[in-house]
Formats: sequence, C-alpha cells, structure tokens
Amino acid sequence: MGIPGLTTFIDNNLQLLEKFELHDCKLIIDGNNLYHLLFYDHRIDYMHGGDYDKFASHIRRFFLMLKECKIQPYVIFDGGYDIDEKKLKTALERSRQRCHLAGFISHGGKGKVMPILAYETFRRTLLDLGVPHCVCDFEADDQIAVLANEFNAPVLSYDSDFYVFDLKAGYIPFDGVNFVAAESENKQYKYLPCCIYFSQNLVKHFPDLGKSVLPFIATMLGNDFVEHWVFEDFYQRMTSPKKGNSNFDIPVAHTKMRSLFHWLERVETIENAIEKVLSCFQDERRLKVEHIMRISLKAYSITKQYSRVNLRLLLEGSSKEIEEQCQRCPSNLPVWFRCSFWKGEIAQFCQNVVMLQRVILNCQVEDMKAPSATICCLNIRKVIYRILTSRDEQGQETTSDAAALDSAIPDCVTEYARNMKNIRKFKVEPALELPMFGAIPSLADVPAMGMDERRSLFLAALDLSGSRIFEFPQELQLTMAVLIYWIRESDPSVIVNQVRAMVTCIITMETLRIQGQTTLTDPGSEASELEKLINRSSPGQVEKFLQNLRKYFNKVEHSKKHPVDVRIIHGFSQFQTCFLYSMILNQVLQKPFQSPNPASIFNGSFLYNFTKNLESRPNINLYIPEMFVKHSPLLDLYNRLYQAVTDEVRESHFRCSSAKPVKRRKKDRKKTVHKMDDTTDDLVMDDDSEMMEVELACDVSNRFNAIRLLES
Repeated sequence: MGIPGLTTFIDNNLQLLEKFELHDCKLIIDGNNLYHLLFYDHRIDYMHGGDYDKFASHIRRFFLMLKECKIQPYVIFDGGYDIDEKKLKTALERSRQRCHLAGFISHGGKGKVMPILAYETFRRTLLDLGVPHCVCDFEADDQIAVLANEFNAPVLSYDSDFYVFDLKAGYIPFDGVNFVAAESENKQYKYLPCCIYFSQNLVKHFPDLGKSVLPFIATMLGNDFVEHWVFEDFYQRMTSPKKGNSNFDIPVAHTKMRSLFHWLERVETIENAIEKVLSCFQDERRLKVEHIMRISLKAYSITKQYSRVNLRLLLEGSSKEIEEQCQRCPSNLPVWFRCSFWKGEIAQFCQNVVMLQRVILNCQVEDMKAPSATICCLNIRKVIYRILTSRDEQGQETTSDAAALDSAIPDCVTEYARNMKNIRKFKVEPALELPMFGAIPSLADVPAMGMDERRSLFLAALDLSGSRIFEFPQELQLTMAVLIYWIRESDPSVIVNQVRAMVTCIITMETLRIQGQTTLTDPGSEASELEKLINRSSPGQVEKFLQNLRKYFNKVEHSKKHPVDVRIIHGFSQFQTCFLYSMILNQVLQKPFQSPNPASIFNGSFLYNFTKNLESRPNINLYIPEMFVKHSPLLDLYNRLYQAVTDEVRESHFRCSSAKPVKRRKKDRKKTVHKMDDTTDDLVMDDDSEMMEVELACDVSNRFNAIRLLES
C-alpha cells in the first residue's frame, strides 16, 4: 500500500512529528519493508546476485542493537496476493519495471534489484536470532495496526499508510530513526533517538472532522483501493488556493493535496464531504465510486479486531493453540500447511499457487538475450504445483493408476515470467508422476509419508538418485543436489569454473564462520559434519587459505576495461532459482533435508571475482592447490566435493569458456600436440610426492570417510 505525496507532506511539516526515545518496549516491525530497507541502506551488492552473508551480518547487528536498548521486536510479513486481484495490475507493472531495470543493470547501468534469496536470508536470520515473526494471509498493514494497538506498541515501517491508521503508541518512520544507541543522561538506559508520529497531531487541525479525516484524505489522494484518477471530476471543479493552508507547507506542485486540504477546512462532517464528492458524478458512476470509497474508508478504520488470524497468538502462543485457531478458520487446506505458512516456514509463493493458481516469477540481473533464469527449474515447479493444487477428494490415496491420475488432474498454474525483455503469461501443467518415484501425492498426503519417501520424492523431482547425495555431509546434501541439477539443466550451460567457484565459496564461507570472522557464528551450536572436516586443518593452513581467498569478497568494480560479464552473472542467477524452488519443494515436503541459510553458501561478489580469476589462469590444476594450501585437509575436501559433483554430470553439460586465450610468446609458433582439459580436476600430485601403500581404516564407499586418513 501507499498514499502518493503523503510521506513528502509529512517531511515538509516536521511539526507533526515528536522527538522520542525508543527503549524498554515492544516494537511492531513491517517485515517486508524492513528487509528491503536494510539491504539497500547498507549498499549490499545486488548486480552479481547478492552478498547474502553481508546482508545477514547487517540484520544481526540491527536486532542486537534493539536488544541493547531492551526493545522486543515482532516482525510481521505480507502474505500472498489478495484474492480480489486488486493488486495484480500493480504487481505486474512492478515486475515489468524490475525486468527493465535488471536488463539495464546487466549492461553496467545504475539501479537496484533485490536478489531473490534476500527474503529467505532475512527470515532464516530471524529464526537464528529467535526474533518472533509471522506471516499474514494477505496484505499485512491493517493487521499490523491491530497488533500494535493490542500490544500498545509503536510501528516501525516506511509505509505512508501508517500515517492514516489510528495507532495508540504511534508510528515511527524508518528514516526518522538514528540507529546508533545513545545513553540517557542518568545512564540508566540506552535508547534509539527517533521521531514518532501520532495521528492526533494531524487530526487536531481539523477539529470538526475528527479522526475520520485521515482515511478520507488517504482515499481522495489514492491508494491500493482507489486509483488517484477516480476523483478527477471532483478535482476539476475545485480551484487551487493562491495560498496554501496556513497550518501546513504544501508545495505548489501538489495541486490536489493543496486543494483538498483547503476544501476540508470548510467541510462540517465526513459524511457531508462524501456527499459533496459524489455529487460530482453521474448516477451510473456514482454508485461505483461510493462503493470503492466505503471500502477504502473501512480499511483504515478497523484497528480493533483481526480479520482472520490472531497474530498475537501466532507470535506468543503454543503450537497446540495455533493449531486450534487454525481448525476454527474455515479452509480446505490442511492444518499443518496453514500453521507452517503463518509461522513463516513456507514461502508466500505457495499461498499464491494454492489460492490463485497464479505466480509472478521475479526477474534477476541476468542476460536478457538468453532464456529466463527461471526456465531451468521449471520441472521442480511442476512438482510443487502438483502437490499444492491436486484435487484428490476426501483425502483419497494417490496411486499410479492412469484412471486415478486423470480424475485428480490439477488446474494449470499461470506464471508471469520474463521472455526476452518483457513479462509474459505462461500456462504450466503440473507434473502428475515422476519416473523415479511414481504418482506425486497431494498436499494432504504429505504428513503420512515417511522421511525416506519424502526424500525420494525430492530427489526424483531433481532427477537424482539418492545413493550418492547421502555421501555428502548432511548440511550440504540439499545444496549439492541443487548444484548437480543446476549443471544439468542450465540453459545456456554453465562453465566448469563456475562449479569450482561454488564449491570454493561454500568451503570458504563455512571456514570464515568457524573462525568467528562473520556474525553468522552461533557460539552455542554443535559442530556440523562439514565443520568437523574443516577443523582437521591446522591453524596455519586455515589462515593461509583465508589469506589467499579473502580478497575475492571485495566489491567488484566495473569499467570499460573490465565490463560486466553477464554470462557469468546469468549462470549464478540460474543457480539461485534452482536453489529457491528446491528450497520451497523441501518446505512443502516438511523438510526432509536440511535447508541452509543462503548466507552460508552464496556470495555473489566472491563467485564473480573468483570465476573471472579462474578464467585467466592457464593451469587451474596447479592454481587450486595453491589457493587451498597443498596437502591440507581443505584441499582434500575441495577435491572430494568437486569430484563428487562432476561424477554426476557429463562433459557435454558444460559450456566452453569464452575467456580470452593467454597470449603466446612469438617464438612459440609450433602447433601444440595436446591441450589441457578443464572439465575435470584430478587429485593433484606434486612432482616430489612419493608413492606409498596404506591400509585403509575406513569405509571407502563413502568418499568423505576417507578424509579421516588425513589425521596424524
């Protein structure tokens, strides 16, 4: 939501705000608003796919700062698109703008496009920090207002609609806060200096109209319920005052706002104002205008009761209480699914599929001449669509019988996705069965499935067998499955150096976490299997390894000499879409695999820098051991992860590197007899290495068990 010109109006009339010390209180936070602002406010890289580890660090610092001031945050997110489709047009227009902007950025232009894993990074970091959060069914603004009044807590956001809601404890605009904790004069508490707005500060200038004047102003200026052009007939009959309202500073350019405020000074009641507005329309149109006006006015006035779900119960209630509330809400959806959705454990994408059979697939910074990055994971989405939209009656068990499949054919799902430089609509038929699994179950059947069965379905959706995936450390199994799927399905194909960069990035970021050099470290957490493998390296080897690779996390600078290589960016954009929808499938299947925080596996700047560096190396098989430190367990871990991935794909899945060849010296004019093959990495052996026989003390059928041999 949002009201054109209202934020500017408040900024020009700072007397409507009050200085405030924020501390020792509850705070209701607009989640969608906050994660966008935190990402853009800290200038985190977005061109190369997102530096999610840096984003997570900023999120942690933000909430630790609130904790320092004894502020208890509650984060509320928007849900799916509204059922009445009033925002579809707006959402599609924003999607088109995002597409055009992403194309502009891919050619080195300036702009901001939120990477697609930012929301999941934000949500997972909230979970790690223990910050209470929940998701509304649809738009959250009015529900946030109800919760804020129930808690008697202020709202933190950057949405002009909160200037209209009657909030008991006030509204704090994001740009009105100094996010540096200050200490009180008596040094008894710490606080955040800020400016707070109370609706009464504006209402008092219209004493005859009361609090109803704010919803009326919001309606007449335009919002998500009423387009601004609806009242053109009314504004055409008004004359803009030569001088604005003496109480407010309203720029001359804001003619509608100047005229409206001047006119309201002469109106006795809101009902009288409504009648005068409606009198400007012909009979056939008057009823329509009155209807949408009433809807808009009502939307801002109901701040005492929840429309559907009690958010306070979601935030503070037990699982049993949440389930009981869910059972009282009429719905055809399973209780487990709705509860998981409200708690933020299932993506809003699923709500749109279930309720509307319609989704908008966000475009990333990618190669606009290539197929959309979302195409490579279409088969994964088809499985998700089948589970979410299946129409098995009375919970009948799904079978592989053809007649049963025909009777349970789900609706097509409409996807709005990039096609070249525009957004187009596509009809997608859900998959009914998978060769390696059989008939795909319905949403109601998922809880009855065993863990092994759900894992099998997940791997079948990615066209993988489970035997090799389970050789990886448990926390890496989903990521490695996605990595293999990405290599196989990418169009255009990825280059082998991108795979090397992904494996290197995963190991490097985990090593940084272990060393406590990122704020992702949780001191109380138990060491993971991957962490135990990395810890086999000596401190000197780890330090040398990080020293070699830390520079690749630096910001990427582009120029005419170093233009944007959109080919590399596009490849990693495809990985992100594969990861996103694999993660959503994992959620829908009640998480048979551990789903990692994107902040622990993906840093776009590192991946771009390191890939470009590998492209310039004449002999990667010698360079990689230098980076990982020769004879170190870190190098052995890299080789085993990389080899395990490449064993699952064919050489034809990779695209040839388009990097410029290294210039030869003039005297070297003879034809080369052979050339180096970059498609695979053999285990590197130095010239001075000695052959020896060893007795294996582990099961070599699992390649990661062999790492134990490295212990002295």
